[in-house]
Amino acid sequence: MIKNKVKNFQNQTFYKKIIFDLDYMEMLYFNVDFNCEKNIENNIKKNIKKNIKKNIKKNIENNMENIKKNIEKNIKKNIKKNLENNIKKNIENNIENNIENHIKKNIKKNIKKNIKKNLENNIENNINEKPQFISKEIKIPNYIIITDLAQKMSINVSELIKVIFNMGYIITINDKIDKNTACLIVKNIGHTPILDNNDNDIEKIKVIKKNYTYKDTDFYRAPIVTFMGHVDHGKTSLLDYILSKKNTEKEVGGITQYLSVFNIIYNKTPITFIDTPGHAAFSYMRIISIKATDIIVLVIAADDGIMPQTIESIKYIKKSNISLIIAINKIDITDASENIKMIHKKLLVYNIISDDKYNGNTKFVLVSAKTGEGINDLLKAILSVSEKIKLIYVPTAPAQGIVIESKMDKGYGLIIKGLVLNGTLKKRDMLRIGNYYGKVRILINDEGKKVNEVGPSIPIEIIGINGIIESGDEFNTINNENKIIKIINLTNNNILPLNNIKNIYKLHFLIKTDVKGILKAINNALKNFSNDKINIIILSSNIGNINVADVKLVRSYNGIIIAFNVKAETAAIEIIKRESIIILYHNIIYKLLDEIKKILNFLISPEIITTIVGVAIVKNIFNQNKLGIIAGCIITEGTIYKGNKIRIIRDNQLIFQGILESIRYLKENIKEAKLGNECGIIIKNFNTIKIGDKIEVLQKN
Repeated sequence: MIKNKVKNFQNQTFYKKIIFDLDYMEMLYFNVDFNCEKNIENNIKKNIKKNIKKNIKKNIENNMENIKKNIEKNIKKNIKKNLENNIKKNIENNIENNIENHIKKNIKKNIKKNIKKNLENNIENNINEKPQFISKEIKIPNYIIITDLAQKMSINVSELIKVIFNMGYIITINDKIDKNTACLIVKNIGHTPILDNNDNDIEKIKVIKKNYTYKDTDFYRAPIVTFMGHVDHGKTSLLDYILSKKNTEKEVGGITQYLSVFNIIYNKTPITFIDTPGHAAFSYMRIISIKATDIIVLVIAADDGIMPQTIESIKYIKKSNISLIIAINKIDITDASENIKMIHKKLLVYNIISDDKYNGNTKFVLVSAKTGEGINDLLKAILSVSEKIKLIYVPTAPAQGIVIESKMDKGYGLIIKGLVLNGTLKKRDMLRIGNYYGKVRILINDEGKKVNEVGPSIPIEIIGINGIIESGDEFNTINNENKIIKIINLTNNNILPLNNIKNIYKLHFLIKTDVKGILKAINNALKNFSNDKINIIILSSNIGNINVADVKLVRSYNGIIIAFNVKAETAAIEIIKRESIIILYHNIIYKLLDEIKKILNFLISPEIITTIVGVAIVKNIFNQNKLGIIAGCIITEGTIYKGNKIRIIRDNQLIFQGILESIRYLKENIKEAKLGNECGIIIKNFNTIKIGDKIEVLQKN
């Protein structure tokens, strides 16, 4: 029973298990079927998408290629069309323009040809018909400028200068001549000169200047002191000690060659100093300083004593009646006391007597520029003398003064160094200097500062006036331009003395310097060199570097250029080298004058030197019927020249002197034969030449 029950149970569970398994399988199948369907759908979708993308890409690529091809075709077509159209238009425009230009050119050419023909015909007619010279009366004032004279005679200035040059005068267009010279020139040209008697206003102006006074408060001004004396007696060294600066280092050659002006304050009192050159060539510059000075300090070296320039200075002082102080320098040397006594005795001859030792009228001060001994005594003596002479000025008066120096500056142009002697000089004042005037643009004091006004006794640089300003020219302010022009036209400051030149030699110079004072000194020195055998003509003298115009002027006269402390411009140097123009560069005046003296002495009595320029040895002799004896030679030294003097040496003895008549080479006449050449030589009036003879060709220098 139990077994049957167990079996039944087992069968029932098995059956249930089978049923369960079948249900499970059925469920699995359903799941599998469902998953398969899904996978199939997904795969189909993926494949469809891939195919669609591939097709789209292919279509897009194909379309893009087609579009590119179409665009390229269209662009090419359009470019061709546009190019063809533009080319056609340009060709048409160019043809039209060329035709117009060609027509215009032909018209211009024809017009020019016609004008030339007409001008040539007119010139021929004018040449054939000579103009008649009409003589007229020319009014001649006391003094007249060359340009004005040319205008009066209705001729070109250059033609007038040629006429004057042919008369024997050297002149420029701005020169002023007197009435007698003007009358000669006018008569030479063919006109009738008539003297103008209404030209007497000069004296009126002079009287007005002399009688013009200024009624206003006057004040004491600083003394202007000039140091004078022989070269190297220590004038500049004394000033250096006073001013505490070494100006001797600036001067080339250790001597003063320029007028120098300085201002100091001593015991609350200003003093202005002028240093002058001591060399003999600078006498003019010493005279200029005297015109401006109140007190002269005559420096005498204890070791040298009284020298030529010392005596010259004493003469100037005596003529001008200027207060004098004697400064005996170099008292630090040995035996100075004995020399000082000799100086006192020698000065007695000129009535210069010491106020201390001999109760005279002149102050004597013993000084040493080396140690500084006596410098304070000298300054005190200057102030003492200035108090006695009572130096006064009127500040409200128009400025009056003197030009000390002038120079050219690249930035400012002409700079005038001057001293105001009375009144006050202000910026923008109308200033007249000699024959020139202008408005004062800039004033620079002795410290290098720009100022608006300056009183007397103070060194000042003036900028604004252009012209040929000379050292020693006086200046004054006249704030009326018409009045200035009238005064300049009527004054005779620039009269040119003209003299006929009848000397053996004429030597032309052009002078260029850095400052006007040196220029004047060289001018005066050259004029003194003229004598009955040689005449020195100064073509031009001015400040500044040497330019092309200067060189061309000298070249036309075969002259000499003097360049003192200046240079030549690059273009000028090229002409100087090419034309072998003589130029004397110097910065020490006595060396320049020594060289000029040597040149003049050579011209008056030149030394003739005979030199051998070539030697020929006779190697063969030929006899030709037409030419005569020909010596076949070889040149062993130098060069031989046709027409030169020769001498023939045989067995070391001179046998003939004559002239080299002809040089032949391959049946042709030549002018010269050089070292190593072979040639034929014909000697004038000598037919006995032999093989081995030596022919020396000579040249005189």
